Amino acid sequence: MKGQDWTNEELEKLREHYGKMINKELQEKYLPNRTENAIRRKASELGITLAQKSAWTEEELEILREYYGKISNERLQRQYLPKRTIEAIVGKASDLGITLSKSPDWTEEELKSLVETFVKIIKKMYWLGVIGFLGTFLDIPVLRLCYLFFLLAIVDFVLSFIIVIRRESTDETTSALKFLFQNIGMLIGIPVIYVRNLFFLPNIRNYKPQTLYNLPFLGCWTVANGGINRETSHSWSICNQRYAYDFFVLENGKTFHGDGKSVSDYFCYGKPVLSPADGIVVEIKNLFEDTPIPEGQEVLCSASDVRGNYIVIQHAKHEYSTIAHIKKDSFCVNVGDKVCRGQQIACCGNSGNTSEPHIHFQVQQGKSFLFSASLPIWFTKIINHTASTGGLHISRGQIVENQE
Repeated sequence: MKGQDWTNEELEKLREHYGKMINKELQEKYLPNRTENAIRRKASELGITLAQKSAWTEEELEILREYYGKISNERLQRQYLPKRTIEAIVGKASDLGITLSKSPDWTEEELKSLVETFVKIIKKMYWLGVIGFLGTFLDIPVLRLCYLFFLLAIVDFVLSFIIVIRRESTDETTSALKFLFQNIGMLIGIPVIYVRNLFFLPNIRNYKPQTLYNLPFLGCWTVANGGINRETSHSWSICNQRYAYDFFVLENGKTFHGDGKSVSDYFCYGKPVLSPADGIVVEIKNLFEDTPIPEGQEVLCSASDVRGNYIVIQHAKHEYSTIAHIKKDSFCVNVGDKVCRGQQIACCGNSGNTSEPHIHFQVQQGKSFLFSASLPIWFTKIINHTASTGGLHISRGQIVENQE
């Protein structure tokens, strides 16, 4: 827009805001098509000078004396002196002989952000405690020291608890507390699962399946996450989800149509969920609405259970399947019902800790999600459109469906 005449709207913005904020801020907020030099020249042409700025009122001076140096200048300007620039605030404080007697206090937002960032870091670090089990197996004392990383779980608990209790909503606080306790339970469950299995967790070499399974859906779906080895595993270090699978529908490289901001935009949303084998329904949770699609990377989950709505089916004495993230009020069966292989039991949703609609499917040793080892799944009568050879196992990135 260089060389073009100033519009009446631009001139009005210039007269209203010039001298009340720095030129860079004026340019970014109100005059994006003008350079800072152009703004200064036009102000000079119109006789708008910095000297025309209003004098400081007694109220403003009192605010400056009370808060300067006690809170950050950004907060002082934003909350108490919005008509003054930060440069003007610093200059006036200097004129009045008000010095920074101490460092500005941390704002509530800054403290909350700092604690939440620290919690995210230690959540990743305390899983290093799993290396301690390797030290036990190999009798390497140095590796056994890694058990100390589990102590970070206590720090995680305390900091997370502080974050939770400072929230205003009672319902949100209750859900967050339950979510927190479930995470702690998963951590405690790791040594319990190891002891229960005499430190030899089930794998494809040592476990003999009692049931062969079908896929819990109709049509072609893609394995979003999961496999039988460390490289493809859903969560290798979390032994109650080691052999879990996530499935979604992929079309032309996308999982949704439109802008993908609504759960209903996703191809798999609302599709039937099937029983993977004959069995008896032993548990159903049907409490949670769908989690909104996140605008950023962080999932805004209000459910108190990472699984959201889910169903647990017993197929054999020590084989139970869990299917999670079910759409609320879509269950077609009840606890105690006998179900048949391929029978519809619910619909795919987006409840729980999930960024987009999908089916979470796993087989485990017992009914308990926290204290049961994940079992490798042997599939039967399925078509793998991606693998060069057929097989009983599937892996991340493969397109699969049941045989007719």
